[in-house]
Amino acid sequence: MAPNYCRFHFQANVNVLAPVRRFVSDIVERLINKPEVASRVEVAVHELAENSLKYASANGARIEIEVYDVPGQMRVLVRTTNRATPEFLKTVCGLIDEMNAAQDPVAYYLKTIDRSAAIAIGSGLGLARVFAESGMRLSYDRPSDDEIAVTAEFRVPATNPPVAPPG
Repeated sequence: MAPNYCRFHFQANVNVLAPVRRFVSDIVERLINKPEVASRVEVAVHELAENSLKYASANGARIEIEVYDVPGQMRVLVRTTNRATPEFLKTVCGLIDEMNAAQDPVAYYLKTIDRSAAIAIGSGLGLARVFAESGMRLSYDRPSDDEIAVTAEFRVPATNPPVAPPG
């Protein structure tokens, strides 16, 4: 089945994050009929979009949310893409690599909280929050030398039928 998806493109305006976060959460909840999943997606959308917009060097950021039906499961992806400085790109890639090597997401998050006390910018706390609180796996790819796409993904059992819209 084709994915349900939505895409946004922002020009460095973090003021739109709260309404977009709520909008996406509502859509995901209706597709999956699981409020706890919608809440997890909401955290990922907020943190990834905020990072993308805050550190974008040009052309803002793209945010994509996709929900796929797979046998017995729903696959949820949150992806942000933006151009950034080489230093930022190196930091993000290093943080995600470190996260994926961690055995315990909560322990990693607590370590990142401690580390963030000494680092004003680029501590990785938002990414660690997605990893620990949302239980999403993070990955990245580099579409070009000055661009990064960060993806948060998880699968949930498809046990509940979707909620019909009111009206």
